Amino acid sequence: MEKWLEFILTNLSIMVIELPILFIIGKFILKDRYESDTIIFSGAIATMMSTPYLWYVCPLFFNVSSPYYLYFSQAIVILVESIVFCNALRMQISKALLISAVINIASYLLYSKVLAFIVVKM
Repeated sequence: MEKWLEFILTNLSIMVIELPILFIIGKFILKDRYESDTIIFSGAIATMMSTPYLWYVCPLFFNVSSPYYLYFSQAIVILVESIVFCNALRMQISKALLISAVINIASYLLYSKVLAFIVVKM
């Protein structure tokens, strides 16, 4: 598969997992009730801005085969997404960091299980 197509499909699959979680948090859990379109738009922008770091920037600085790569790269993704949430949703950095961490942990766990299921079925 072409690298650009794989990148787009990965972004879309991550959004399928992360956007509903962000929507539930932003619409029902947080005391500040955000507009639905603002939540979805900020989540999509955050994913589109953080995935290139994970795919193209982090491998330049970290050894991808290192057991610590996952932690370093996810920390950078969480930081980038938190900055987007702070600006788009006008929330405090501590709240944005927590939301981004929750979303990315859930996304990683679900995505890795889905991929493992697909690989086993192939």
